[in-house]
Amino acid sequence: MIFNARTLAGLLGSFFLTSLPHVQATAIDINQLSLFLVADNHLISTIEDTQIGLGFNDFEAQGLSVEFTNDLNLDNTGDVAWKVTNNTGSTLESVSVLAFLDADIDQFINGFWQETAEYHGSETDSYEIDEPGFIFGDIYDNLLAGQLDNTNSFSGGFVDDVSFALGFELDDLRDGAWFEAVFSISWADISGIEHIDPDSNDSYFYNGRVEVLNNQPPQVSVPETSSLLLMLSGFIVLFFRQRFARSRLTLTDLTI
Repeated sequence: MIFNARTLAGLLGSFFLTSLPHVQATAIDINQLSLFLVADNHLISTIEDTQIGLGFNDFEAQGLSVEFTNDLNLDNTGDVAWKVTNNTGSTLESVSVLAFLDADIDQFINGFWQETAEYHGSETDSYEIDEPGFIFGDIYDNLLAGQLDNTNSFSGGFVDDVSFALGFELDDLRDGAWFEAVFSISWADISGIEHIDPDSNDSYFYNGRVEVLNNQPPQVSVPETSSLLLMLSGFIVLFFRQRFARSRLTLTDLTI
């Protein structure tokens, strides 16, 4: 073989291409990112707040204020956060919060119907991995019912269009209290749900947490012991002064 400059450049190029580490997918395509909430009282049904994609935004109409923060990168990895405040004027009882994500990997390269997912555990109360509901999945029905079924329809390597949700039980949410719901999408392993594209061998993880804040009942101020003694002594002095004044009035009347 004659090693001219062109041949050498080709060999070097092939070497570098085969030596490069696997590059992640260009982006994760998010079709819908939504938060669902249901309470045993006050709210007629499960309400939805969709921040990415098509969906509904019912929180404000039900007296819940929403602050949403989107810190996703260009490839749609990163964090998103909701701050939801109860301004209904009453306590919401047995609140459940469900976070739904419908996304695709390499959608415009190899489609969206040949993906799978695995559940790796999370600090949540429930989860569900299912087809979004266009064909056979019931995840959206379960979101509207306010209860995920803790199943993975893609177990065993089954492939199709993947979506998933994480659920959290918050107990009661007092009027004026709020919760913060933070969810992460990461190429790194953060447990939770792993969304896998077998064709490209790319995968990302989805996990999150929900924290309730300012949910304590109003504090009733109790006077300190010294204050109580001072108040008591004041009442005693006032009592005897009134008795003394009444006694003087009686003696004066008798003298007259």
